Amino acid sequence: GGHTRRRVAHAGGSATGSITNDDVESGPTLSITNQVISYEGNSGTTQAVFTLQLSAPASTDVTYDIATINNTATAPSDFVAKSLVGQAIPAGQTSKTFSVPVRGNNIAEVNETFQAQIVYSNAAIADTTGIASPTSRSRWG
Repeated sequence: GGHTRRRVAHAGGSATGSITNDDVESGPTLSITNQVISYEGNSGTTQAVFTLQLSAPASTDVTYDIATINNTATAPSDFVAKSLVGQAIPAGQTSKTFSVPVRGNNIAEVNETFQAQIVYSNAAIADTTGIASPTSRSRWG
C-alpha cells in the first residue's frame, strides 16, 4: 500500500501523521467457484475444494474471511463446518483453495448442497458464494 505524509502546522508547533492504504482499490475482483463432488463414499470423508479466484493479480495481498453455511446438507452430519479469518492471496498470485471435509455414508437421500461464503474481503467481491453439490449418482448423508 501507499503512504501519505502531511505536515500540519498549528499554534503550538507541528505534527506529522502517516496513513497506510491497505485497501485494494479498483483492482481485481474476487470470486469463488462452485464445487461438484463426484462421489462421497459410504464412510470416511472426501474433500470439497473451492477455489477463490482473482480476476487478475493484485499489487497487494488480497485478504478475506470465509465460512461454510448449511443448506440442505448440514454440519456436522454431512460436512465439517469450517471458517477461516485473515486469509490472503499474496500479491502477484491469483488463487487459493478452501477445502471442506464431506462425510460419507450409505443413506440414500436427495441431492444435498452446502455453501462456502466469502464474508469479508479487502477486494471487490464478484461472487460471494460457492455451492457444493454431489453429482446425480452420488448422495450425501
